[in-house]
Amino acid sequence: MADWKLRRGDSEWPIESIAMLQEWARSGRVSTSDYVFNPILEKWMYAEDLKELEAVLTNTGNSRNTSHPILSTTGGAVTPKASSAKKPGWQHKIAIGITMIIIGVALITISPRLVSQRAYSYSYGYGPTMTDFRTDTSGKDLAFFGGIVLLIVGGVLSAVGVSESTKSR
Repeated sequence: MADWKLRRGDSEWPIESIAMLQEWARSGRVSTSDYVFNPILEKWMYAEDLKELEAVLTNTGNSRNTSHPILSTTGGAVTPKASSAKKPGWQHKIAIGITMIIIGVALITISPRLVSQRAYSYSYGYGPTMTDFRTDTSGKDLAFFGGIVLLIVGGVLSAVGVSESTKSR
């Protein structure tokens, strides 16, 4: 079983070695926009981001190759396999980021109402008992700060997701 894999669209091909992948790239069968599974890093990457293919893709000028099929080194066509790995999750990053932004806005909105009062009673031994009301704003401050953090993190996460979505097109 091949450790390296090449994915273009919904098709996926096994790669026997990095040498085979480099040969495919030299012959123009791998483009910069193809996904390659790197077994060392255990993740899918763009072919243009692989250090092993950097020099090969730069020299051949392979930018967007949509041809099919990719031929094996023995000359026969390699049959595409159904994809077993997860697709890049930029959609999830955008969804989680937007959810964080919504929760952040809600926390900032309700934070002014998160004020509690505590009654402290005391007496000096004579006369009536005195009651002192003190306002505690720590919940308000914590909710406001948490809302700001969620807004920032959600915005960054959404921006990363949008950036990845434009790369994958």
